[in-house]
Amino acid sequence: MNTRTAGHAGWRRAAIVGSFVLLAVPAGAQTGDIRTQARSAAISGHRTEAVSMLQTHLVASPRDVDARLLLGVVLSWDGAYEQARKELQDVLDQSPTYNDARVALANVAWWTGQYQELHNLAVTGRSQRPDDDEWAMQEARALDGLNRRREARQVIVALLARQPGHVQARALKTRLDAELRPWTLSMGVGGDRFSDGRTPWSEYSVGLSRQTPVGSVIGRMSRASRFGFSDQLFEVEFYPTVRPGTYGFVSYGRAKDDSLFPNYRMAADVYQSLGRGYEASVGFRRLSFSSNTDIYLATLTKYVGNWMLTGKVFSVPDYEGPQDSVSYHALARRYIRDNGESFLSMGYSHGRSREEIADRSELALLDADTFRGGAEVLFGRTVVAVTGSTSRQERARFGTLWQHSFGASLSVYF
Repeated sequence: MNTRTAGHAGWRRAAIVGSFVLLAVPAGAQTGDIRTQARSAAISGHRTEAVSMLQTHLVASPRDVDARLLLGVVLSWDGAYEQARKELQDVLDQSPTYNDARVALANVAWWTGQYQELHNLAVTGRSQRPDDDEWAMQEARALDGLNRRREARQVIVALLARQPGHVQARALKTRLDAELRPWTLSMGVGGDRFSDGRTPWSEYSVGLSRQTPVGSVIGRMSRASRFGFSDQLFEVEFYPTVRPGTYGFVSYGRAKDDSLFPNYRMAADVYQSLGRGYEASVGFRRLSFSSNTDIYLATLTKYVGNWMLTGKVFSVPDYEGPQDSVSYHALARRYIRDNGESFLSMGYSHGRSREEIADRSELALLDADTFRGGAEVLFGRTVVAVTGSTSRQERARFGTLWQHSFGASLSVYF
Protein backbone atom coordinates (compact mmCIF):
# COMPACT_ATOMS: atom_id res chain seq x y z
CA MET A 1 0.00 0.00 0.00
CA ASN A 2 1.50 3.37 -0.98
CA THR A 3 1.37 6.43 1.25
CA ARG A 4 -1.48 8.08 -0.64
CA THR A 5 -3.62 4.91 -0.54
CA ALA A 6 -2.88 4.55 3.16
CA GLY A 7 -3.90 8.19 3.66
CA HIS A 8 -7.19 7.56 1.84
CA ALA A 9 -7.90 4.54 4.03
CA GLY A 10 -7.16 6.41 7.25
CA TRP A 11 -9.23 9.41 6.25
CA ARG A 12 -12.11 7.15 5.15
CA ARG A 13 -12.16 5.46 8.56
CA ALA A 14 -12.12 8.83 10.30
CA ALA A 15 -14.90 10.16 8.10
CA ILE A 16 -17.08 7.11 8.75
CA VAL A 17 -16.61 7.54 12.49
CA GLY A 18 -17.45 11.23 12.13
CA SER A 19 -20.58 10.33 10.19
CA PHE A 20 -22.04 8.74 13.32
CA VAL A 21 -22.59 12.32 14.47
CA LEU A 22 -24.61 13.03 11.35
CA LEU A 23 -26.77 9.99 12.02
CA ALA A 24 -27.60 11.24 15.50
CA VAL A 25 -29.04 14.64 14.46
CA PRO A 26 -32.50 14.93 16.04
CA ALA A 27 -35.60 15.42 13.95
CA GLY A 28 -39.41 15.36 14.34
CA ALA A 29 -41.08 12.46 16.15
CA GLN A 30 -42.15 10.25 13.20
CA THR A 31 -39.18 11.15 11.00
CA GLY A 32 -36.93 10.79 14.00
CA ASP A 33 -38.22 7.25 14.52
CA ILE A 34 -37.40 6.35 10.91
CA ARG A 35 -33.97 7.87 11.11
CA THR A 36 -33.26 6.30 14.50
CA GLN A 37 -34.20 2.88 13.18
CA ALA A 38 -32.16 3.38 10.01
CA ARG A 39 -29.21 4.64 11.98
CA SER A 40 -29.31 1.64 14.32
CA ALA A 41 -29.60 -0.76 11.38
CA ALA A 42 -26.67 0.85 9.54
CA ILE A 43 -24.39 0.86 12.58
CA SER A 44 -25.19 -2.79 13.33
CA GLY A 45 -24.24 -3.76 9.77
CA HIS A 46 -27.75 -4.11 8.30
CA ARG A 47 -27.19 -1.41 5.72
CA THR A 48 -29.47 -2.90 3.05
CA GLU A 49 -32.38 -2.69 5.48
CA ALA A 50 -31.40 0.88 6.41
CA VAL A 51 -31.28 1.94 2.76
CA SER A 52 -34.66 0.34 2.03
CA MET A 53 -36.21 2.00 5.07
CA LEU A 54 -34.95 5.44 4.08
CA GLN A 55 -35.89 5.08 0.40
CA THR A 56 -39.45 4.13 1.37
CA HIS A 57 -39.65 7.11 3.69
CA LEU A 58 -38.34 9.51 1.03
CA VAL A 59 -41.04 8.45 -1.45
CA ALA A 60 -43.56 9.95 0.94
CA SER A 61 -41.32 12.81 2.15
CA PRO A 62 -39.00 13.73 -0.74
CA ARG A 63 -37.91 17.01 0.84
CA ASP A 64 -36.67 15.48 4.10
CA VAL A 65 -33.04 16.53 3.61
CA ASP A 66 -31.89 14.95 6.88
CA ALA A 67 -33.15 11.53 5.85
CA ARG A 68 -31.69 11.95 2.36
CA LEU A 69 -28.34 12.94 3.87
CA LEU A 70 -28.43 9.80 6.00
CA LEU A 71 -29.25 7.71 2.92
CA GLY A 72 -26.28 9.18 1.05
CA VAL A 73 -23.93 8.51 3.97
CA VAL A 74 -25.06 4.87 4.33
CA LEU A 75 -24.73 4.29 0.57
CA SER A 76 -21.19 5.68 0.68
CA TRP A 77 -20.32 3.25 3.48
CA ASP A 78 -21.39 0.39 1.22
CA GLY A 79 -19.26 1.69 -1.65
CA ALA A 80 -22.29 2.70 -3.74
CA TYR A 81 -20.59 5.96 -4.55
CA GLU A 82 -22.60 7.03 -7.60
CA GLN A 83 -25.90 6.54 -5.78
CA ALA A 84 -24.49 8.30 -2.73
CA ARG A 85 -23.28 11.19 -4.87
CA LYS A 86 -26.75 11.61 -6.40
CA GLU A 87 -28.53 11.65 -3.03
CA LEU A 88 -26.05 14.05 -1.45
CA GLN A 89 -26.15 16.38 -4.44
CA ASP A 90 -29.95 16.43 -4.16
CA VAL A 91 -29.56 17.57 -0.55
CA LEU A 92 -27.28 20.42 -1.63
CA ASP A 93 -29.64 21.38 -4.45
CA GLN A 94 -32.37 21.83 -1.84
CA SER A 95 -30.11 23.31 0.88
CA PRO A 96 -26.96 24.84 -0.69
CA THR A 97 -25.46 25.80 2.70
CA TYR A 98 -25.97 22.40 4.37
CA ASN A 99 -22.37 21.84 5.47
CA ASP A 100 -22.82 18.23 6.64
CA ALA A 101 -24.03 17.23 3.18
CA ARG A 102 -21.12 19.00 1.54
CA VAL A 103 -18.68 17.22 3.89
CA ALA A 104 -20.23 13.84 3.04
CA LEU A 105 -20.06 14.59 -0.69
CA ALA A 106 -16.44 15.72 -0.34
CA ASN A 107 -15.64 12.40 1.35
CA VAL A 108 -17.12 10.53 -1.61
CA ALA A 109 -15.08 12.64 -4.02
CA TRP A 110 -11.92 11.99 -1.96
CA TRP A 111 -12.48 8.23 -1.77
CA THR A 112 -13.14 7.94 -5.49
CA GLY A 113 -10.28 10.18 -6.63
CA GLN A 114 -12.54 12.89 -8.07
CA TYR A 115 -10.10 15.66 -7.22
CA GLN A 116 -11.61 18.41 -9.33
CA GLU A 117 -15.00 17.81 -7.74
CA LEU A 118 -13.34 17.76 -4.32
CA HIS A 119 -11.60 21.05 -5.09
CA ASN A 120 -14.87 22.71 -6.15
CA LEU A 121 -16.59 21.50 -2.99
CA ALA A 122 -13.70 22.67 -0.82
CA VAL A 123 -13.60 26.13 -2.37
CA THR A 124 -17.34 26.55 -1.79
CA GLY A 125 -17.04 25.12 1.72
CA ARG A 126 -14.28 27.58 2.60
CA SER A 127 -16.27 30.51 1.23
CA GLN A 128 -19.28 29.53 3.35
CA ARG A 129 -17.27 28.62 6.47
CA PRO A 130 -13.94 30.51 6.33
CA ASP A 131 -13.04 29.54 9.91
CA ASP A 132 -13.46 25.79 9.30
CA ASP A 133 -9.92 24.51 8.79
CA GLU A 134 -11.16 21.08 7.66
CA TRP A 135 -12.17 22.66 4.38
CA ALA A 136 -8.62 23.95 3.98
CA MET A 137 -7.45 20.37 4.55
CA GLN A 138 -9.82 19.11 1.85
CA GLU A 139 -8.65 21.78 -0.59
CA ALA A 140 -5.01 20.79 0.01
CA ARG A 141 -5.89 17.14 -0.65
CA ALA A 142 -7.63 18.11 -3.86
CA LEU A 143 -4.71 20.23 -5.08
CA ASP A 144 -2.32 17.39 -4.25
CA GLY A 145 -4.46 14.98 -6.25
CA LEU A 146 -4.51 17.43 -9.17
CA ASN A 147 -0.66 17.51 -9.08
CA ARG A 148 -0.73 21.16 -7.99
CA ARG A 149 1.52 20.33 -5.05
CA ARG A 150 3.12 23.72 -4.51
CA GLU A 151 -0.35 25.25 -4.12
CA ALA A 152 -1.32 22.36 -1.83
CA ARG A 153 1.70 23.05 0.34
CA GLN A 154 0.82 26.74 0.60
CA VAL A 155 -2.66 25.84 1.85
CA ILE A 156 -1.21 23.33 4.33
CA VAL A 157 1.38 25.65 5.86
CA ALA A 158 -1.28 28.35 6.25
CA LEU A 159 -3.47 25.81 8.05
CA LEU A 160 -0.55 24.78 10.29
CA ALA A 161 0.10 28.42 11.13
CA ARG A 162 -3.36 28.42 12.71
CA GLN A 163 -3.33 24.83 14.03
CA PRO A 164 0.25 23.58 14.42
CA GLY A 165 -0.98 20.34 15.99
CA HIS A 166 -3.23 19.30 13.08
CA VAL A 167 -2.30 15.63 12.59
CA GLN A 168 -3.56 15.13 9.03
CA ALA A 169 -1.99 18.40 7.87
CA ARG A 170 1.41 17.46 9.32
CA ALA A 171 1.27 14.09 7.56
CA LEU A 172 0.42 15.65 4.20
CA LYS A 173 3.12 18.31 4.61
CA THR A 174 5.72 15.60 5.25
CA ARG A 175 4.83 13.89 1.99
CA LEU A 176 4.73 17.14 0.02
CA ASP A 177 8.11 18.20 1.40
CA ALA A 178 9.55 14.85 0.33
CA GLU A 179 8.55 15.68 -3.25
CA LEU A 180 9.13 19.44 -3.38
CA ARG A 181 12.07 20.19 -1.05
CA PRO A 182 13.67 16.87 -0.08
CA TRP A 183 17.18 17.98 0.98
CA THR A 184 18.32 20.24 3.83
CA LEU A 185 21.86 21.36 4.60
CA SER A 186 22.38 22.68 8.14
CA MET A 187 25.33 24.32 9.90
CA GLY A 188 25.38 25.24 13.56
CA VAL A 189 27.60 26.76 16.22
CA GLY A 190 27.21 26.88 19.99
CA GLY A 191 29.10 27.89 23.10
CA ASP A 192 29.00 28.11 26.88
CA ARG A 193 30.54 30.64 29.27
CA PHE A 194 30.92 30.17 33.04
CA SER A 195 31.08 32.54 35.98
CA ASP A 196 34.04 30.77 37.63
CA GLY A 197 36.41 31.62 34.80
CA ARG A 198 36.85 28.11 33.43
CA THR A 199 37.70 27.72 29.74
CA PRO A 200 34.59 28.30 27.58
CA TRP A 201 33.02 25.38 25.77
CA SER A 202 32.40 25.42 22.03
CA GLU A 203 30.67 23.13 19.57
CA TYR A 204 30.16 23.07 15.81
CA SER A 205 27.96 20.85 13.66
CA VAL A 206 27.04 20.21 10.06
CA GLY A 207 24.17 18.01 8.89
CA LEU A 208 22.43 16.83 5.75
CA SER A 209 18.85 15.57 5.82
CA ARG A 210 16.59 13.92 3.27
CA GLN A 211 12.81 14.06 3.46
CA THR A 212 11.07 10.86 2.42
CA PRO A 213 7.35 10.00 2.31
CA VAL A 214 7.78 7.97 5.51
CA GLY A 215 9.88 10.51 7.43
CA SER A 216 13.17 12.38 7.40
CA VAL A 217 16.66 10.88 7.59
CA ILE A 218 19.51 13.04 8.95
CA GLY A 219 23.26 12.59 9.00
CA ARG A 220 25.21 14.90 11.34
CA MET A 221 28.79 15.51 12.45
CA SER A 222 29.45 17.46 15.66
CA ARG A 223 32.76 18.68 17.08
CA ALA A 224 33.10 19.80 20.70
CA SER A 225 35.98 21.44 22.61
CA ARG A 226 35.95 21.35 26.43
CA PHE A 227 38.56 21.26 29.20
CA GLY A 228 41.36 21.30 26.65
CA PHE A 229 39.98 18.23 24.89
CA SER A 230 38.17 17.92 21.59
CA ASP A 231 36.09 15.13 20.11
CA GLN A 232 33.79 14.39 17.21
CA LEU A 233 30.42 12.64 17.12
CA PHE A 234 28.89 11.13 13.97
CA GLU A 235 25.14 10.53 14.12
CA VAL A 236 22.29 9.22 11.97
CA GLU A 237 18.69 10.09 12.87
CA PHE A 238 15.40 8.85 11.45
CA TYR A 239 11.90 10.22 12.13
CA PRO A 240 9.56 7.49 10.81
CA THR A 241 5.85 8.18 10.32
CA VAL A 242 3.85 5.10 11.30
CA ARG A 243 0.47 6.62 10.50
CA PRO A 244 -1.13 10.06 10.86
CA GLY A 245 -0.80 10.87 14.55
CA THR A 246 1.86 8.26 15.30
CA TYR A 247 5.54 8.78 14.57
CA GLY A 248 8.91 8.00 16.05
CA PHE A 249 12.52 9.06 16.46
CA VAL A 250 15.53 6.76 16.23
CA SER A 251 19.15 7.88 16.53
CA TYR A 252 22.58 6.27 16.69
CA GLY A 253 25.96 7.97 16.98
CA ARG A 254 29.60 7.07 17.56
CA ALA A 255 32.47 9.21 18.80
CA LYS A 256 35.84 9.47 17.12
CA ASP A 257 37.91 9.44 20.34
CA ASP A 258 35.25 9.15 23.13
CA SER A 259 37.23 11.70 25.14
CA LEU A 260 34.13 13.93 25.47
CA PHE A 261 31.33 12.18 23.63
CA PRO A 262 30.27 8.65 24.60
CA ASN A 263 31.72 5.76 22.65
CA TYR A 264 28.22 5.39 21.25
CA ARG A 265 24.91 7.13 21.81
CA MET A 266 21.52 5.68 20.93
CA ALA A 267 18.02 7.08 21.31
CA ALA A 268 14.43 6.15 20.51
CA ASP A 269 11.09 7.91 21.05
CA VAL A 270 7.47 7.10 20.15
CA TYR A 271 4.96 9.94 19.76
CA GLN A 272 1.18 9.52 19.75
CA SER A 273 -1.59 12.04 19.18
CA LEU A 274 -4.27 11.72 21.87
CA GLY A 275 -6.87 13.99 20.30
CA ARG A 276 -8.12 17.38 21.47
CA GLY A 277 -4.72 18.87 20.73
CA TYR A 278 -2.76 16.55 23.05
CA GLU A 279 0.31 14.53 22.12
CA ALA A 280 2.36 12.23 24.37
CA SER A 281 5.67 10.44 23.99
CA VAL A 282 7.98 8.06 25.82
CA GLY A 283 11.67 7.61 25.06
CA PHE A 284 14.99 6.07 25.94
CA ARG A 285 18.64 7.18 25.68
CA ARG A 286 21.83 5.21 26.25
CA LEU A 287 25.24 6.85 26.59
CA SER A 288 28.12 4.40 26.56
CA PHE A 289 31.04 5.77 28.57
CA SER A 290 33.23 3.46 30.68
CA SER A 291 29.86 2.13 31.80
CA ASN A 292 26.42 2.63 30.27
CA THR A 293 24.17 5.47 31.39
CA ASP A 294 20.49 4.99 30.58
CA ILE A 295 18.04 7.88 30.45
CA TYR A 296 14.24 7.57 30.33
CA LEU A 297 11.90 10.36 29.37
CA ALA A 298 8.23 11.18 28.92
CA THR A 299 6.54 14.22 27.42
CA LEU A 300 3.06 15.68 27.19
CA THR A 301 2.29 18.37 24.64
CA LYS A 302 -0.83 20.49 24.22
CA TYR A 303 -1.58 22.58 21.11
CA VAL A 304 -3.74 25.62 21.78
CA GLY A 305 -4.34 27.70 18.68
CA ASN A 306 -0.89 28.68 17.45
CA TRP A 307 0.74 27.82 20.78
CA MET A 308 2.54 24.58 21.66
CA LEU A 309 3.00 23.82 25.39
CA THR A 310 5.26 20.91 26.39
CA GLY A 311 6.22 19.32 29.69
CA LYS A 312 9.07 16.79 29.79
CA VAL A 313 10.57 14.59 32.51
CA PHE A 314 14.01 12.90 32.34
CA SER A 315 15.10 10.16 34.73
CA VAL A 316 18.63 8.76 35.07
CA PRO A 317 18.32 5.75 37.41
CA ASP A 318 21.04 5.41 40.06
CA TYR A 319 23.38 7.92 38.45
CA GLU A 320 26.41 8.01 40.78
CA GLY A 321 24.23 7.40 43.82
CA PRO A 322 21.37 5.46 45.37
CA GLN A 323 18.63 7.69 43.97
CA ASP A 324 17.43 8.62 40.51
CA SER A 325 18.51 11.90 39.01
CA VAL A 326 15.30 13.53 37.75
CA SER A 327 15.00 16.75 35.74
CA TYR A 328 11.91 18.66 34.61
CA HIS A 329 11.54 20.81 31.54
CA ALA A 330 8.73 23.11 30.36
CA LEU A 331 8.57 24.73 26.93
CA ALA A 332 6.16 27.20 25.33
CA ARG A 333 6.35 27.78 21.60
CA ARG A 334 4.43 30.50 19.74
CA TYR A 335 4.12 30.04 15.99
CA ILE A 336 4.42 33.32 14.11
CA ARG A 337 4.01 34.58 10.58
CA ASP A 338 1.88 32.67 8.06
CA ASN A 339 4.21 29.83 7.07
CA GLY A 340 3.34 27.40 9.86
CA GLU A 341 7.05 26.85 10.62
CA SER A 342 8.45 30.03 12.20
CA PHE A 343 8.19 30.29 15.98
CA LEU A 344 9.43 31.92 19.18
CA SER A 345 10.07 29.78 22.25
CA MET A 346 10.76 30.11 25.94
CA GLY A 347 11.33 27.50 28.60
CA TYR A 348 12.36 26.59 32.12
CA SER A 349 14.24 23.54 33.42
CA HIS A 350 15.00 22.25 36.88
CA GLY A 351 17.63 19.56 37.31
CA ARG A 352 19.91 19.21 34.32
CA SER A 353 20.53 22.31 32.28
CA ARG A 354 20.26 20.41 28.97
CA GLU A 355 17.19 18.65 27.66
CA GLU A 356 19.32 16.40 25.45
CA ILE A 357 22.53 15.11 27.06
CA ALA A 358 25.26 14.55 24.48
CA ASP A 359 28.55 14.32 26.39
CA ARG A 360 30.15 13.58 29.75
CA SER A 361 30.37 17.19 30.95
CA GLU A 362 26.66 17.86 30.35
CA LEU A 363 25.76 14.74 32.31
CA ALA A 364 27.66 16.04 35.34
CA LEU A 365 25.77 19.35 35.64
CA LEU A 366 23.00 18.72 38.18
CA ASP A 367 20.41 20.69 40.18
CA ALA A 368 20.42 23.73 37.91
CA ASP A 369 17.61 26.21 37.31
CA THR A 370 17.67 27.17 33.66
CA PHE A 371 15.77 29.80 31.69
CA ARG A 372 15.95 29.66 27.91
CA GLY A 373 14.59 31.37 24.86
CA GLY A 374 14.92 31.06 21.13
CA ALA A 375 13.54 31.76 17.70
CA GLU A 376 13.38 29.90 14.41
CA VAL A 377 12.32 31.83 11.33
CA LEU A 378 11.82 30.67 7.75
CA PHE A 379 12.88 33.00 4.94
CA GLY A 380 11.94 31.37 1.64
CA ARG A 381 14.05 28.21 1.64
CA THR A 382 16.34 29.29 4.48
CA VAL A 383 15.76 28.78 8.21
CA VAL A 384 17.65 30.89 10.75
CA ALA A 385 17.57 29.69 14.36
CA VAL A 386 19.04 31.25 17.52
CA THR A 387 18.90 30.03 21.14
CA GLY A 388 20.16 31.30 24.47
CA SER A 389 19.93 30.17 28.08
CA THR A 390 21.13 31.00 31.56
CA SER A 391 21.58 28.35 34.27
CA ARG A 392 22.12 28.81 37.98
CA GLN A 393 23.66 25.90 39.90
CA GLU A 394 24.21 25.87 43.66
CA ARG A 395 27.44 24.11 44.73
CA ALA A 396 28.24 23.21 48.34
CA ARG A 397 31.95 24.01 48.20
CA PHE A 398 32.39 26.63 45.52
CA GLY A 399 29.24 28.74 45.66
CA THR A 400 26.87 29.56 42.83
CA LEU A 401 27.88 28.73 39.27
CA TRP A 402 26.31 30.59 36.35
CA GLN A 403 26.39 29.02 32.89
CA HIS A 404 25.43 31.12 29.86
CA SER A 405 24.80 29.20 26.64
CA PHE A 406 24.09 30.28 23.08
CA GLY A 407 23.57 28.66 19.73
CA ALA A 408 22.83 29.58 16.13
CA SER A 409 22.18 27.59 12.99
CA LEU A 410 21.45 28.11 9.33
CA SER A 411 19.51 25.56 7.26
CA VAL A 412 18.87 25.65 3.52
CA TYR A 413 16.23 23.56 1.71
CA PHE A 414 16.96 22.41 -1.82
